[in-house]
Amino acid sequence: MAHRAEKSGLSKDIQRKLEAKYNLEQEKQCRAWIEAVTGEELENQEVGMHSFQGCLKDGQVLCRLINALSDTPLISKINTQKMAFKQMENIEKFLTACKKFGLVDGDLFQTADLYECQNMSQVITTFFSIGSKAQS
Repeated sequence: MAHRAEKSGLSKDIQRKLEAKYNLEQEKQCRAWIEAVTGEELENQEVGMHSFQGCLKDGQVLCRLINALSDTPLISKINTQKMAFKQMENIEKFLTACKKFGLVDGDLFQTADLYECQNMSQVITTFFSIGSKAQS
């Protein structure tokens, strides 16, 4: 991951508030649900925002998750390369597939929220939205 200068001022305050919203219990629920739906264990079993982000960052788990939930695969080709733009492309494919699955823009995170670990609370919110939609 590219290292950026530390945030300051208002940006730092906003980031601190976003991190304070992160709920470890919800993360644990998401981890268990993802593993149950995909039938595979997440790489890093350590609980925490950065560990969870590391499991999902390349987008492959996300793509397999949405494919497992839909009757026909919504994502035909999942990139396995380690190049940043290919990983972000997987995340974009997932977000596009979520819209086809029935989620609205307000339910979804932005690519940077996951890839750069900017708003992992929104990532968890997206998983809860997908779970609700899958049950309906």
